[in-house]
Amino acid sequence: MERTFVDVLREMHGDQIQELTEEMTGLVEAVTTTGKGGKLTFTVTVKPFGKGDTKTLTVDPSIKVTKPVLAAETTIFYPTSEHMLQRQDPRQPELAGLRKPADVRHMKEARTSNGE
Repeated sequence: MERTFVDVLREMHGDQIQELTEEMTGLVEAVTTTGKGGKLTFTVTVKPFGKGDTKTLTVDPSIKVTKPVLAAETTIFYPTSEHMLQRQDPRQPELAGLRKPADVRHMKEARTSNGE
């Protein structure tokens, strides 16, 4: 009787088919989220159970997944003379009378909710 590879997979310790399915789903999600490629590798190592024993074999599966990741956003900081970091460039003087611009997002939302 001929046995397929899937038959052997079903009998391996652990549920390899279920684990492969879950890993593949996670990989596809990561690829569609990032727009970058990834890889799923399924390896089966077959060895004699003991030295010179070719009548009994060990079969060890392993699954390796390399998912793509989004690059972390970069934030610019400036070093001070005390070797600390700050967001404002210490070489650029502050201009008197100027203040931080208003957050206009809430103004736009209010205007669109009023039908303007």
